[in-house]
Amino acid sequence: MALPVPRLSIPAALALGSAALGAAFATGLFLGKRWPPWGYRRHQRLLPPQDNPLWQYLLSRSMREHPALRSLRLLTLEQPQGDSMMTCEQAQLLANLARLIKAKKALDLGTFTGYSALALALALPEAGRVVTCEVDAEPPKLGRPLWKQVRAPLLQPFGLRLRGVPA
Repeated sequence: MALPVPRLSIPAALALGSAALGAAFATGLFLGKRWPPWGYRRHQRLLPPQDNPLWQYLLSRSMREHPALRSLRLLTLEQPQGDSMMTCEQAQLLANLARLIKAKKALDLGTFTGYSALALALALPEAGRVVTCEVDAEPPKLGRPLWKQVRAPLLQPFGLRLRGVPA
């Protein structure tokens, strides 16, 4: 007498796992149609508007911007692509993080006028060094006089590397 051959010869755990995976996929498909993913949402500002009184109060009490940084920021904002630079709050956070980890060297990619590099240079110790890289030679020329003015007492120049991007 021959034993009956089972129709499905897969383990019960595999069948249960496949069913759970199918249910999770169906739930994700349903929720995805109902709420669009992050990529499809409208662009949202990360910072509050400049005319927000609470934001202005916080900035007036917490910002400690070096005079050279302030003048370079205002000079950069006058440029055609000046709005793409980091904000003064971000520069202060970057400088505080550099101080916190006691950084001695910093690398800045995408210099533009050198605002972020200058913020890092002011946060580094006297023997610190900032190497900054840019593909266009024109924008760094605007910030170079301020770099020299700030770093002259520290006797350590910026290292600016100008390189074209390979095609």
